[in-house]
Amino acid sequence: MKENKIAHITSVHPRFDTRIFLKEVRSLSEDKRNVCLIVADGKGDEVSNGINIYDVGKPNNRVSRLLFSWIKITYTVLKRRIKVIHFHDPELISAALLLRLFGVKVIMDIHELVIHDIDDKDWLRKFFLTKIVKFIYSIFERIGIFISYKVILAEAGYTNYFHNKYKSQLSKFSVVRNVPKMELIDSKPKLKRDGNKNILIYVGLISKIRGIAEMLETIAILDDTFELWLIGRWDSEKLHSKCKLHAAWSKVKYFGFLPPQEIYSICKSGDIGLSTLHPVENHLYTTPVKSFEYMACKLPMLMSDFPYWKEYYLDKAYYVNPLAPKDIAGTIVSILENTKYKNELIEKAYHFAFQNSWEKEKEILLKQYKEII
Repeated sequence: MKENKIAHITSVHPRFDTRIFLKEVRSLSEDKRNVCLIVADGKGDEVSNGINIYDVGKPNNRVSRLLFSWIKITYTVLKRRIKVIHFHDPELISAALLLRLFGVKVIMDIHELVIHDIDDKDWLRKFFLTKIVKFIYSIFERIGIFISYKVILAEAGYTNYFHNKYKSQLSKFSVVRNVPKMELIDSKPKLKRDGNKNILIYVGLISKIRGIAEMLETIAILDDTFELWLIGRWDSEKLHSKCKLHAAWSKVKYFGFLPPQEIYSICKSGDIGLSTLHPVENHLYTTPVKSFEYMACKLPMLMSDFPYWKEYYLDKAYYVNPLAPKDIAGTIVSILENTKYKNELIEKAYHFAFQNSWEKEKEILLKQYKEII
C-alpha cells in the first residue's frame, strides 16, 4: 500500500515513545501499512524495525520548538508526500491545519485533557496566565477537532468532556487506550533483588502532583526493610535535587527512564506498585497505563481513592488518601501482612489486565485507518 503513506508526527515525545512507536506505529507496520515517524529530538534519521524515522532536529528551547518545529515537520511531510498524518501534540495543530489545506488527511491523538492540565502548571499561575492560555488552547483544540478525520482518545474517561463539547462531531471520536502489550510483559523474567527488602515501586513521570513528596514521607515512616524504587523522568531537575536532600533518600533507588522491557522485569520483582496521584482534575478520570502494567506484572497496587478509580478497578487494587503518608504507610503494612487476600487480588487483577491489553486496542486503531484509507 505504498500509495497510502502514513506519518506519525511529534515535536515533544521521544522517538521510541511507548504509545506512539511501540504500540501505534509498529501495529500499523505489522498491518502492512507504509508508515513512518517524524520527530524533533536531534538524534538523526534511522530505520528501526523496518520503520523510517525522520528527525527535524532538536530545538534549543521551548520557544524555538513552538515557533519552528511545526514548520520543519510540515516541510518533511510535504517532501515525503505523506497522505495521512497522525499527530500527538497540541502544538502541532498549526502543522495539521496547513497540511489539511494541502489535502493531507489528519488524525488527532489526545493523550491527556490539556485544558485541565493547564490548571496544574505552577509557572502559569505565578504569572496569572492560566485563563489566557486556556482560552487560546480552547480555540486551537476546536480547530484541531474540526480539521481531523478521526480523533483518538487515550482514555475512556475523556469521553464525557469531548462528547459534551463537540456534540456535532461525535462520529469522529474513538477511544484507543494506552494499555500494555501483554506478550511483551509475559516474556520478561524477574530482576534479581535482595529478598530481605520490601520493595515499593513507582513508574511514570516523577512530579509534585503525582505524589513524590508523599512517597518520600511514606518511606521515611516505614522501617529500614522498605525501599522505594523510582522509574521515570523527573518533572524538573530542581525537583530531583530537592528530593535527593530528603532524609529518606538513602532508602530510594532511582533507575532513570527505561524502555518497557526493562520496566517489566523490575516491576515483577517488587512487592507493591504505587499510583498515589494527587486529586487534580486531570487525574480524576484517567486509567494510568502504570496500573495495567502493575496488574500484568502481578504486582499489587495501591491507588488514590478517587471515586472513578474505585468504581473502575473495584477489588483489583487497594485505595488510600494520596495526601496522607501515615495512612499510606499503614495500608502498605496491612497489605503485606494479609498474604491470602493479596494473592487473591493479584490473580483477579492479572486477568483484568489481560482483558484490557493492547492486543485488543490495536484492532480499534486499525479500524480507524481502514475507514479513512
